Amino acid sequence: MNSALFQYFYHLQNINGGVPRLAVFFGSYLPYGLALGLLVYLFAYKAKAFSFQRRLFIVACALLSSILAYVGVLLFRSVSFISQRPFVTMPDIKPLIDTGQAFASFPSLHTAIFFAAGMFLYFYHKRLGIAYLAGALLIGLARMVAGVHWPIDILVGIGVGVLAAFIVRLFTLSIKRNL
Repeated sequence: MNSALFQYFYHLQNINGGVPRLAVFFGSYLPYGLALGLLVYLFAYKAKAFSFQRRLFIVACALLSSILAYVGVLLFRSVSFISQRPFVTMPDIKPLIDTGQAFASFPSLHTAIFFAAGMFLYFYHKRLGIAYLAGALLIGLARMVAGVHWPIDILVGIGVGVLAAFIVRLFTLSIKRNL
């Protein structure tokens, strides 16, 4: 199932000449756009309901969620099996993105980090959180189309990210009441 689903996404490259470029853009460059989006939200968003102190709290906690997701992925990788990337196990797969590693595919670090931030943003700012989660999903799907992640890598990355955001939310509920 994992291999068949991967093949489906990977072969989306053959539909249109623009799909590989989109996969590279979303899989490699969209993460920078999402990070920049947090800075824009912090410094440029003006609304009475969201003071600078509140926005700073939200962005700091979203970053903390991402850091926790990063640690979670590293812990997950240290206790789980070593997963080779699709282009290692399937010689006909040509990755569109240079990962620098043939291993460390499971779970997807990009997906976990950006889902953690997006989920935390969703708790406090629904529209921004939904946009961020959509971007995180695009990153994960693009990395499958680019041939560097299996579907299970993306799904577990989503789970790690969401769990990290919920853990940070539990620890910050008392702080939020004072803002």
